[in-house]
Amino acid sequence: MRTFRPALVVGVALLVAGCAGVSSGVVAVQSRDSARGPIIGAPDTVPPTATDVPSESTTPPESTTPTATDVPSEVVVDYGGDRDPQPWDPLVGAYLNDIERFWSDEFQTLYGSAWQPLAGGIHAAAPDREQPLPAGCGGAEYSEVEGNAYYCDEGDFIVFDDHTLVPLLVEQFGNSTLGVVLAHEYGHAVQSRTGGLDQPVILAEQQADCFAGAWVAHVARGETDGLSFDDDDIRGGLVAMIAVRDPVFDPSAGANSHGTGFDRVGAFQDGFIGGAERCVSFFDEERDLVDIPFDRDDYLTQGNLPFADIVSSLGGDLDRFWTAALAGNGFTAPAIQPFGRGDEPTCPGVDSNEFEQSAVYCPATNTILLDNDYARTLYDTALPSVSGDDILLGDMSVGYLLASAYGDAVQRAVGIDDTDPLVSDCLTGAWVNDIIPPLPEQREIRLSPGDLDEAVVTAIIRADSETQVNGRGEAFDKIDAFRSGVLGGLDACTG
Repeated sequence: MRTFRPALVVGVALLVAGCAGVSSGVVAVQSRDSARGPIIGAPDTVPPTATDVPSESTTPPESTTPTATDVPSEVVVDYGGDRDPQPWDPLVGAYLNDIERFWSDEFQTLYGSAWQPLAGGIHAAAPDREQPLPAGCGGAEYSEVEGNAYYCDEGDFIVFDDHTLVPLLVEQFGNSTLGVVLAHEYGHAVQSRTGGLDQPVILAEQQADCFAGAWVAHVARGETDGLSFDDDDIRGGLVAMIAVRDPVFDPSAGANSHGTGFDRVGAFQDGFIGGAERCVSFFDEERDLVDIPFDRDDYLTQGNLPFADIVSSLGGDLDRFWTAALAGNGFTAPAIQPFGRGDEPTCPGVDSNEFEQSAVYCPATNTILLDNDYARTLYDTALPSVSGDDILLGDMSVGYLLASAYGDAVQRAVGIDDTDPLVSDCLTGAWVNDIIPPLPEQREIRLSPGDLDEAVVTAIIRADSETQVNGRGEAFDKIDAFRSGVLGGLDACTG
């Protein structure tokens, strides 16, 4: 997020977060046909593990997906010679088998012809691989795929990094992300058969993400033997979408942009809800993609407000937005009261346990009680990134807390006593919608690149995996509600 000053725009990204990779160019980043050139650079080293994280898990809990050792192998992975078996091998095989069967059914229905299996097969890359990788799409060296996975149109094959990428995904983000990556690359194989690779890169990536979401939903519905996805696995899939966004502070992507994590999550959710049929029309519709322009000062600040300024700056802008939006409703903006350990506040009718690691609206005093120690921990947390461009939760993690509490205050102001957290998520998005550049110069607060992604990650962190809404899980629905507000404004939350 940025604060605007006369003759100076100071970059301030409310967030720089991402439980997975921040730069696109790591997991399932792009289709590697010859017209598109090499993949975006992979990380030089394995990203560090997040430390000093709040009690809610910042990465999805360990996946409960079965190892699928009994699933017969129909799709054979070429590992390039002698190689010690790895714990994830059966699961990779099970995912590939099911994705192949999924498209054997879906392709005929959607496109009116039989699905043709990949002529060039599936290949695992590693630095000590004995046999060379296929030579299509610009190279056959491990360095060409390190930290990545890609589909190559020249030889109709998929390559994935079995040495760095796969173990990192499993360790940091759960087993389900392996399936999401492979399903995304199969999406590009679908496009190769339907002309989709001739479309703009951003739309091709969106459709491949949508196809991945459709396959995840198919597994979550229990339509395959030996595999299952629960809410934790869906959370992992959502995090994977953040992991493969474009570099936040790289304005050079241009026509080869793969989309922000915010946009990719939206495409994934479209497929999850609407199935593969929903994805077919992506090239014929106006996709709601949010493109926030870069400012030179974003590079200096990494788009992050100083922690000491967050409450006054963001609280002040929330006051501005909601006072105007609720003019005539007798709305009085709540005061924000930060508190520290040993100085916990009280609120009549509210259990004091709710104050810890949160921001809570107290109707009796019209105040928002903010756990300042927790806010600071969130602000300082760096989440591991598959791409090496770690996401700092930064100021938008605190902004998300404050805006959600304002959402409760707004619901109370219009006469809703039993407030709905998903409505608050939508209202948070409506506020964000109002600060997307370009904006009038007199407006002090505006979004910077990466802010939306950080809000999405914060929502995932704070989601309760035990809560099921419409059978999808709270993380999925919180993000869906937030996106509705960002894209549709207040009207999307009040229908």
